[in-house]
Amino acid sequence: MPLMELITSITEQQLEISVLFERSLRLGDAIAADEKVRDEFNTLVAEVSQNEASVTKDILAAEAMAEAAISNAHDATAKAEFEKILKALKGIEKEAELVSTHVAEVFALFEAGDLAKAHERSEAVAHEAETLFTHIEGALTEVSAFTDAAARQAESDVKMTEMMVMGIGAAALVIGLLLGVVVVRSITRPMNEILAAADDLHKGDGDLTYRLPDFGSDEIGETANSINGFIAKMQNVLLDVRASVETVATASEEVSASAQSLSQGSSEQAASVEETSAALEQMSASINQNTENAKVTDGIATRAAQEALEGGEAVTETVDAMNQIADKIGLIEDIAYKTNLLALNAAIEAARAGEHGKGFAVVADEVRKLAERSQVSAQEISEQAGNSVKVAERAGGLLEAMVPNIRKTADLVEEISASSEEQATAVSQVNGAMGQLDQVSQQSAASSEQLAATSEELSANAEQLQKIIGFFKLDNHAHSAMHGQAQNRESLPLDHEGEEPESHAGANQDFVPFGKAV
Repeated sequence: MPLMELITSITEQQLEISVLFERSLRLGDAIAADEKVRDEFNTLVAEVSQNEASVTKDILAAEAMAEAAISNAHDATAKAEFEKILKALKGIEKEAELVSTHVAEVFALFEAGDLAKAHERSEAVAHEAETLFTHIEGALTEVSAFTDAAARQAESDVKMTEMMVMGIGAAALVIGLLLGVVVVRSITRPMNEILAAADDLHKGDGDLTYRLPDFGSDEIGETANSINGFIAKMQNVLLDVRASVETVATASEEVSASAQSLSQGSSEQAASVEETSAALEQMSASINQNTENAKVTDGIATRAAQEALEGGEAVTETVDAMNQIADKIGLIEDIAYKTNLLALNAAIEAARAGEHGKGFAVVADEVRKLAERSQVSAQEISEQAGNSVKVAERAGGLLEAMVPNIRKTADLVEEISASSEEQATAVSQVNGAMGQLDQVSQQSAASSEQLAATSEELSANAEQLQKIIGFFKLDNHAHSAMHGQAQNRESLPLDHEGEEPESHAGANQDFVPFGKAV
């Protein structure tokens, strides 16, 4: 906010404070008797306090603005004027603080009920406020006068500046016209010659062995030398391009042949991959079948082991039964032996009896014979039972020895089954990888075909570019010589637009007038 507006705002707010103070004086006599009047009085007191704070804020802002103006003043008059305004603002600040203090005292007296002293003190406050208004108006007048003077001075400075600018512009226009005429005359003639030579080069048949004449060492001459250097570089670039195109054409043919060979190899590889994939599928089926067979064999071996174990137990029971039979046969043999003894005793007794004992002797003899045959049969049966026990014990031993082997066979078959499952998994993974390899091979074949087509297209483009470059007439010997001097020129300092100093001289020595071939 400008200083003028700040002081104006201070004046308006101080007037507002005076009006509010007068209204509070009218209400102060009745605040003790009427509560509503007291509330209105308190509202006026709050508004007065608010306006006093705003006045203080604006005064401080105006002082800061005046201090900044003093620091930035360009002449002593302006600095002195701002110092005078700052001094007035300092005085206004003190008077405003004094008025605020006395106004607060008056409000306090009204609150205390000391009406006579409050009215007495209010008259002094009115006098102080009038003095404050006078000083504020004086500061406002001072600032207004200074502002008007500064505006008039600024207007005068602007007019003076406009006149100086117009004079300088007119002088510059005259000088520019004179310099333009001189410069145009010094440039037009040689430029016309260069344009004529360039037009001849433009309308020629692509002969880059032509060179522009030497126009001296000024800017025009340097321009001509730069054009000669550009033509020489263009010739070298086209020669390099022609060599590169020939190389590209040869390389594209080789790449095309390699791509066709690669495409054929990729196709063959894809066919081999398909065959391998089919073989892997068959192998996977065989492995799966082996796995199933191994599982079945494992079950059979497990059952055989169980049956062999049960057979061993049966043989053991058979051995026990045969041992019991042998014991019984031994008992029968003993009975037959005793029967034989009894028959022998009976025969002896029959012999003693004579004729009366003949029948008994016959019976005793038959009993003895029967006992002997029973004893012989019992011995044979006992012998056969013993042999059967040995055979059964041997069979039991063989079955006991067979059970671990059968179990081991079952374990091996189970391991074979697990290995077959792992092989099936591995073959499945290999089959998947072969499928991916088949896709890659097919993609490689397609890419090879595309590469072959691209190489053929590149070869055609190279041939077309050779025809285009064939339009230009190039000096192969100059190209070889320039390439031979390239390494020596790399260490030389550059002048102007990056040209070597020797390039100008070389261009001038090789100059051939237009219309004559080298």
